[in-house]
Amino acid sequence: MIKLGCKPFAMRYKPLDWLDKAEYIAPSWTDEDVKDFSQYFNMPVVWNQMTYDEFKDERDNFNTIRKDLRTPEKRFDKTLF
Repeated sequence: MIKLGCKPFAMRYKPLDWLDKAEYIAPSWTDEDVKDFSQYFNMPVVWNQMTYDEFKDERDNFNTIRKDLRTPEKRFDKTLF
């Protein structure tokens, strides 16, 4: 999608017959997987700068440098990781 020029917005899947108020998480996913996927694809500043695999590898450090990614005068620098 990104290569086609589209801007993705990830929304959580919920089965039509899901009546529970808790978020649905598919059996092959974890809550952390769902949050990572949503966080990556809902922030263009992130997916414009790194691949999903790079994001997953660096997710522990991501919150500390997120503000730097949003600052226009600072360019993405992998040495921050």
